[in-house]
Amino acid sequence: MKQFDRGDKVMTPLGPGKVNYKRMAAPTYAEAEVYSVLLDDKVEATKHPPYPSYSGTIFPAEDVKENVG
Repeated sequence: MKQFDRGDKVMTPLGPGKVNYKRMAAPTYAEAEVYSVLLDDKVEATKHPPYPSYSGTIFPAEDVKENVG
């Protein structure tokens, strides 16, 4: 499975965004378990309530794909 780093453009079940961070899976910590993704539509909403401190939405790693568009 492809791994993503902070700032990589990805596609999630809720739409496109950029990786904020990843949490690695135990016990080897060699593969990502989940990604926090800053969804494009919510990033725009951070300029207005109710999302003033939005820091990403958590997705299982298998639900995050490369956004080639």
